[in-house]
Amino acid sequence: MKRKFCFALLALTLCNAALFGQVGQASLSPYASKNDGATAFKSGDFIYAHVKLTKPLADLVAIEDGKPVTLSIEILENGKSIERDDFPLDAKKVKGNTTAEFVLPITSNPTVPCESFGKYHFATYLPKAFAKFSVGKHELECRVNCYAYKGGKEPLAIVKFSLTVETDAKAFYEKNAKETYNEMVKGIAPPSQAEIDAANAKMKAMPSGDMDEKYFKVSFKNVSSKVVNVWLDDRSSPLNVNPGSTSTERIRKGRTVNVFVGEPHKAQDRKVTTITEKDAGKTIPINYSY
Repeated sequence: MKRKFCFALLALTLCNAALFGQVGQASLSPYASKNDGATAFKSGDFIYAHVKLTKPLADLVAIEDGKPVTLSIEILENGKSIERDDFPLDAKKVKGNTTAEFVLPITSNPTVPCESFGKYHFATYLPKAFAKFSVGKHELECRVNCYAYKGGKEPLAIVKFSLTVETDAKAFYEKNAKETYNEMVKGIAPPSQAEIDAANAKMKAMPSGDMDEKYFKVSFKNVSSKVVNVWLDDRSSPLNVNPGSTSTERIRKGRTVNVFVGEPHKAQDRKVTTITEKDAGKTIPINYSY
């Protein structure tokens, strides 16, 4: 009887995937290293999405040289998008990978690496969103998306789960977001000035259409005498800005982004400003000494 039930559940899952145009299945676990198919979590739990596609990701997406292949985890409640975390991948790593399975975080354990496609991934936006949840049980939907798959209009996989938010949840999620962000930026070597100049030249040469009308630009000028790490809390790595140099970045419209500074190879030291769409086109001076 139990075996019949399992087959029926599998058939229903595959049927739902077909109906929604999904090319994969997702299940959840409190572990990055193993998948136990959990469907109910409480605040304080780590959550990872284990994704299995029908074929390797490289065979499903449109890969353009020089552009990252970006996966995302989006959380919805009652059909409304709450927040998402983006995970940009090196296109070369995707091309050379034949696996059809990968793992992405929803709430990260900051001390345990979650690696997919040769990169460690951490969730920083989603825990901030969970910190705002009311106490009680929330029925949620997780969508695994890729902007290079049908323009991001159809998810790769969908899975539903419940999250019971307890009274101490806000403190846990705020701490988790900060710890995972600090862990994420450790050990990242600063680029050379030539790499910085090349990236800035590429950004300036982009036609306005390439911005997809979803982003605005902000520049950061290092007016101090040493290399400074500039962290934007919607990024997976810091900007390394050399003395006297300027780095221009795209920021998604509608987002409020906190900016932190610190010494290279160390955790962020202090917050310097908050950026919104009103800051489009501005050059923000960064003066930091260590």
